[in-house]
Amino acid sequence: MSVAEPAFAARAAADLPRHLWQAAAFSASLWLLFLLASLVDPREFLGAPVWAKPQKFAFAVALHFATIAWAAERLPAARAAPWLAVLGALAVISGVLELVYIGAKAGQGEASHFNEADAFHAAAYTLMGIGAVILVAIAFAVGWLAWRDRGALGPGLRLGVGLGFMGGALGTAGFGFALGGAEGHHFPEQMPDAATLPLIGWSAATGDLRPPHFLATHAMQILPAVGWAADRAGAGRGAAAATVWAATAALTAAAAWTAWMAFSGLPLIRL
Repeated sequence: MSVAEPAFAARAAADLPRHLWQAAAFSASLWLLFLLASLVDPREFLGAPVWAKPQKFAFAVALHFATIAWAAERLPAARAAPWLAVLGALAVISGVLELVYIGAKAGQGEASHFNEADAFHAAAYTLMGIGAVILVAIAFAVGWLAWRDRGALGPGLRLGVGLGFMGGALGTAGFGFALGGAEGHHFPEQMPDAATLPLIGWSAATGDLRPPHFLATHAMQILPAVGWAADRAGAGRGAAAATVWAATAALTAAAAWTAWMAFSGLPLIRL
């Protein structure tokens, strides 16, 4: 091994937060592009504006990368692990390609998810699933490093990032696999003209797995924010930990309740 190889690996690890911020900025740019497209393209697909899904995904991916970057730049262990830089690069590639594909399918007026109409679309759907696992794996890895941290992070933030990233990653992956296994969002299958909740599009007529998936995914933002706020408020170690654990319990209960409703065929709100 040459002297340059360890130096390159160390530099790549140190640059991880910057690369994640760049991915967040690119995803946010795509969100803006999809928003502008929705203003000039009024088409609908399966009863929803054709550009609604790309906008949601671009915003969520931008927020995902920004949250991980924010945590990683505060965590020395995350900036000194070459293996994490490799995982981060794979996550960036996966996230960008997924958004581009979702946008392309929206432009064609076709489904991006649950689309196995031919060999190409089946392969693309499989690759999207692999990419989704990579996207949550980077969050889990940073959460694990935060959980092991002993000093760089405040007690609330350490616990918030650890529980939020690891628990959110596992929950997101679990509900994602449930969605894939069901080949759709709904239990039982929803009729095309059934009522949906305004703006978010969740079913108002039958069970929908998107609410618990949403809660699991955004635990990766909510719990670190709770921990950071507890530290900023001057809470002691015990009070900060209690606050984060209470928020974790509340989110877990909400995710479990909405998952039970979904599998029972009950909408979050019936209209």
